[in-house]
Amino acid sequence: MPGNPTEAENSRTAELKALLVEIARNDPGFFRSLAADVFKIPFGYRWEDHPGVTIGKDVRIHPAARIELGSRSRLTIGDGSSIGPMAVLRPKDFHMVIGPNCSVNDYTMLYDNLVLGRGVRIGAHSLIIPENHTFATRAKYIYEQPCEFKGVVFEDDVWVGSNVVVLDGVRVGKGAILAAGCVVTRDVPPYTIVGGVPARVIKERPA
Repeated sequence: MPGNPTEAENSRTAELKALLVEIARNDPGFFRSLAADVFKIPFGYRWEDHPGVTIGKDVRIHPAARIELGSRSRLTIGDGSSIGPMAVLRPKDFHMVIGPNCSVNDYTMLYDNLVLGRGVRIGAHSLIIPENHTFATRAKYIYEQPCEFKGVVFEDDVWVGSNVVVLDGVRVGKGAILAAGCVVTRDVPPYTIVGGVPARVIKERPA
C-alpha cells in the first residue's frame, strides 16, 4: 500500500534505533535525550516527572543542563537558584540539596551526596564528586573494590571559582572562597580564602 514503510525502511529504522541505544548508553547527554524523545526508549527518569524532585520558586534551569536521576534519587533545589547550560546534576542513590539563591554555572558537574547551603556560587567547569575508589588490597583491581561516599557539604555564602575540584569528605565553612583552579582535599575553615593544589589557606576574609 502506498505510503507504508518498506521492509528495507523498517530495517534501517531498527538499525538506527539500535545505534542510538548504544550511543545513549555511553553518552547520557544529547543522544540519550534524542533516543528517549524520538524513539521512546526509556533511560532513567525525566526530572520534571520524578517523585524525588522538589523545585522551589523562581528556579532557572537552562534547557541544556543535564539532570540524571535513578529510581532512588532525590534532588532539592531551593528558591531563586539557577543551573547553567551543560551543568550536570547526578544524585544517583542520594539526596542532593541545592539551597536557595545558589548558582551552578556552565559545565559544572555535581554528583551524589552533596549539600549546598544558601547563596553558594559555583564557577564554570568545576567538579564536585562525593565519591572515591578504595584500594585496600593489591589482590583485586581497583574497579573491583567498593567505592566510599562520605559526602560534601558547603555551608552558606561560599564562592567557588572556575575549574575547582572538591573531593569526597570535605566540608567548606560559611563564607569561604575557593580560588579558581584549586583542588580541595580537606575541610575549609569559615571565612577563609584557599587556593592551590592541594588547596591551602591563603588568608582570611576581612571582618
